[in-house]
Amino acid sequence: MKLLILSDVNAPYRVEVFKGLSKEFETVTFFNGKAIEGSDPRWFSNPDKEFDFHILDNAKALEEYEHCLKNITDFDVVLCYDPWHKRSRALQRLCIKKKIPYILNADGVVDINKNWLKVLVKSYYVRRAALCFAGCDRAVEYFKTYGAKDGKTVKHNFTSLYAERILTKPLKSEQKSEFKRKLGFGETFIFLSVGRFVGLKGFELLLEAWGKSDQKSQLVLVGGGPLTNEYERIIEQHKLKNVSVIGYVHKDKLDEYYAAADVFVMPTKSDIWGLVVNEALASGLPVISSDKCTAGVELIKPNVNGLIYDCFDTDALCECIRFTEQNADSVNEMSVNALNSIKNYTYESVIESHITSILSIMKSN
Repeated sequence: MKLLILSDVNAPYRVEVFKGLSKEFETVTFFNGKAIEGSDPRWFSNPDKEFDFHILDNAKALEEYEHCLKNITDFDVVLCYDPWHKRSRALQRLCIKKKIPYILNADGVVDINKNWLKVLVKSYYVRRAALCFAGCDRAVEYFKTYGAKDGKTVKHNFTSLYAERILTKPLKSEQKSEFKRKLGFGETFIFLSVGRFVGLKGFELLLEAWGKSDQKSQLVLVGGGPLTNEYERIIEQHKLKNVSVIGYVHKDKLDEYYAAADVFVMPTKSDIWGLVVNEALASGLPVISSDKCTAGVELIKPNVNGLIYDCFDTDALCECIRFTEQNADSVNEMSVNALNSIKNYTYESVIESHITSILSIMKSN
């Protein structure tokens, strides 16, 4: 079976899923671009011996893509992982014309636009899709809004984790202490937040809430980006204590920060999903998340594996910080529950779900 894949950018969580599909099917994979504004380019994946792909930012790749379009009937199924990109819509129209089954995907959703024109246009493509892959409950609702037929939406648990990455039990206090010392934080209680330093991530709101706390613990911001200097200015201007602002960190090193931390904070103002929430839960960290993070809303059960607060209410965020600082037993219990809540969110489960769904299309045709 031959599969054509078109996606947005060569993010690791995309590449790993497509790599898994390439072991089951003959695949040709294209990415529309190779960067997200504000991201460090080191975060993205490159082709390797196991899995080759094309990025449509050069003449050779564009020529190869055009060749695939001219020979679209050679493909059994087309997977559009970024369905509303102009190039993806053109591909879907070609599939409709040539009667090639295509699959749409939505990992997560911020808002479902019910404007009549948006509904009309998107419904045209959604209703004609062989299947719709939804990474969360909100994405299921999204496709339903745009006319997905009954039984044509398949939910998979969106993730950036292999099963081996998820701890089987929380780290012991002495293990955490070792990582704390390694990173230079001593024995202090650590609140960790990870993400690109851009406006939508809401780190300035976290700093504001931190200023309202007693600041006896340690706040660690990891990610880097265009607002690094702005965050450092805020820290200096408001004389905030015990705050570390750290730039890009390689995955292996980032795992050390997760291991050293006691609580994870997701202060985002808007996030289609928020994969760092998955990663934090997989490390056994209770998560304090804003209500604007899809992963937070769908994965966090208040007082079970974390806390949810109103995004722009920095007093509420401060109270969440104080609660976790002062209730060690609750934090320990939430840590155990964190691991239980994320154990089925793995690349393996996503790949298996995709393969089963793709094979079902071929059986029905």
